[in-house]
Amino acid sequence: MSSKSQNLDKIPIPKPKRFLSKEEFQEYLGLVKTIANFDPNMKIWYLSERKLEITDKEILKTTVLKLKEYIGDEILNIMSDYLKDSNNTVYAEFHGNYMLIHDDLEKYKELLTYHVRTFDYITGQYLETPILLAWQRPGGFSTLRGLYWKLNNIANFRINRLQILFMMISR
Repeated sequence: MSSKSQNLDKIPIPKPKRFLSKEEFQEYLGLVKTIANFDPNMKIWYLSERKLEITDKEILKTTVLKLKEYIGDEILNIMSDYLKDSNNTVYAEFHGNYMLIHDDLEKYKELLTYHVRTFDYITGQYLETPILLAWQRPGGFSTLRGLYWKLNNIANFRINRLQILFMMISR
């Protein structure tokens, strides 16, 4: 009972969403070990505050983006507080169903790229086509408004409050 009470304040890492090959599992272990400790009694990985403090933010971001391939978007929700740079605010504007972000698209490319799997009947294999859901614009880039929640996990956005108030009134 004491081990359960000790683990109440710890944040568990979700398990992989699919079966992993031996190579994928080794990569997954290497990634998870950089941010978490394993509890052999519960057989669960828990976030390690100490590891998160000593690990560089850029390494954390790349680790989380790679873990996302195995765990899914849940890891972004768990790690959002650790990934955000509180000193760096990104300005953004809503324009209908689109969001204009005044920042470099390269920082967000991995997060905004979706992989569509299609089956090629001629070769008998699945093909993955990467699709970037953003486009470059003067002074930043645009993306779909619905992706705000995903981007908000890694960046602090400052949005014009009058614009939000107008949108709430117009509904």
